[in-house]
Amino acid sequence: VRHQLIGKGTFSKVYSGTNKKTGKSIAIKKISIKFMNNHKKRIIDELEIIRKLKHINIIEFYDVCRSKNNIYIITELCDGTLNSIIN
Repeated sequence: VRHQLIGKGTFSKVYSGTNKKTGKSIAIKKISIKFMNNHKKRIIDELEIIRKLKHINIIEFYDVCRSKNNIYIITELCDGTLNSIIN
């Protein structure tokens, strides 16, 4: 499955992808381990929050994975952008 870059921020890049088992569209947030060492609390707080939230209007958390150099947060892929939804 080819991943397409759909956004980036201060400490991460977000790619779209497809869950091979379900065929559902997913978002994959890639965070560098190097960055995480300096911002560990911030990232752990984000993970704790999204793991607990269960609401129809909030993206669903699926999983978190780690490779040698990166951490990947896997969530539901939201259609559109926040700006397009607000407008």
